[in-house]
Amino acid sequence: MDLGRMYITKNEAQSFADSAALYAAQLLDGTPTGLTNADNAVATNPNKWNFGTSAFSGTITEYSADGATNWQTSDKVTAAQALNIRYVRVTPVVSNVALFFLPVTGTSTTATVKAQAVGGQVLLGCTTCTSSTSSSTPPGGAGSSSGPPVLFPYSPIANVNATSSSGLPTSGDPFGFTPGTQYDLKWPTSATVGTLGNNKVPCAGDNNAAMVNRESGASSHLGEIVLNSASAISNDILTLDDAVGVSVSIDQSVNPTTGDKNKEVKALNDRAAQDTDNSSLTYANYSGNGRRLITVIVNNGFADSTGAAYSSDKQAIGLGYAQFLLLPTGSYTQSGGANNPWCAIYVGPSPSVDTPKTGGGGANGRGVGVVRLTH
Repeated sequence: MDLGRMYITKNEAQSFADSAALYAAQLLDGTPTGLTNADNAVATNPNKWNFGTSAFSGTITEYSADGATNWQTSDKVTAAQALNIRYVRVTPVVSNVALFFLPVTGTSTTATVKAQAVGGQVLLGCTTCTSSTSSSTPPGGAGSSSGPPVLFPYSPIANVNATSSSGLPTSGDPFGFTPGTQYDLKWPTSATVGTLGNNKVPCAGDNNAAMVNRESGASSHLGEIVLNSASAISNDILTLDDAVGVSVSIDQSVNPTTGDKNKEVKALNDRAAQDTDNSSLTYANYSGNGRRLITVIVNNGFADSTGAAYSSDKQAIGLGYAQFLLLPTGSYTQSGGANNPWCAIYVGPSPSVDTPKTGGGGANGRGVGVVRLTH
């Protein structure tokens, strides 16, 4: 009977650890606030022991950048270290499992039972799966058996001169973007620097000579990737579970294409309308269900910042993955011209699938985080 109680408690502790680690890992966003939110997710997990009647009270919650080394509690993690944190380890400890029969043999009247689980944002589609400050390969290994992540069928152009992912900067934003700023999902035809609102002027973050130079030579390929059919592009925009659609690996061409803008603009507005927060213009204020959040692959454009064209095999190369917030419904129109720009708000690199959070920034845009139990 005593051994049975210990066995049941062990199972209850493991269920708690698994659940808490998964939920906590979803909240890691590269900031100290993300760690605090993860701590709270563990502390408020509803799973209990003693046949579901007693709350876990001795739980240890720790964090790591690579899921294997340097585990620390949140109060020991600096803001700089938080940027790279993508794994959480939950260790529930029950130190007072009552024993009724074993003490006759000379044992203690109570037993200690513990379990452990590690949850993390395992990267898909990455080239090296390493952080900007660590050479360790996280659990899950390089790449993934499920291949590159599923993506939104548009590809913004990076504000850096690079022809491969290895050319991205290792400090600051890997794409040269500023969170909260709007960048082009679809560029206007014959883009030119000027006053916003003109249908030839790109979105605010791209409204400068360097970015117009990078986009130059795009011809009619102004944003859509992989899919040519207007119906296929629209269907991919509206896919409810984002389980099917565009899939492009880093350091491959994003395969720029074209589509019927009238059909696509309706799909963009319809998707934005499916979000429960259809008004926020910053990610900091966003509190919706995730429908306006999109995962894209960022490409290097067609030329460098001076307008010097890359060789044809180095154009529109996918450099890394990022998360953007679509504008509120009705923002995407054809008024003022059939090829006016369509903008989205930059959230950050290395997003995390199935959660309205960006992933730990240490991945430098090299992969998309999928929350998994790794141990």
